Amino acid sequence: MAGTALAGNTYKWTDDNGQIQYTQLPPNDRPYTVIKSATASINEEGAESPLTSKPADKANPKTGAGEYTSAEKEKLSKNCDIAKQNREMLRTAAKIRVNDEKGEPRHLTEEERKARLADTEKQIEFYCDK
Repeated sequence: MAGTALAGNTYKWTDDNGQIQYTQLPPNDRPYTVIKSATASINEEGAESPLTSKPADKANPKTGAGEYTSAEKEKLSKNCDIAKQNREMLRTAAKIRVNDEKGEPRHLTEEERKARLADTEKQIEFYCDK
């Protein structure tokens, strides 16, 4: 499935290692669930999803204070680390294998790699600038 990121949405999907990911942008090559939210929300497993919008005044939308809670900071930091790892993989790996809509393995094209790298840079900007 492919999609366009909408303000206030988080996308939940499972990566090639079976790990659940929460991102601001949807993946291009796999199914995902849209979690609509202006801040954090509760997903179907009962876990809180990461923040999905950067407040204009840099105040935490939940508390009104100038800082995020430690749990929110932890989620942002984890997503930042994942995005940086993804960026490194997209920059250095000779070939990146993904599964198509039918679950069949294939390699990313150069255009797909560039698009994912651009998406990853946006994720780094979103998650790491807190």
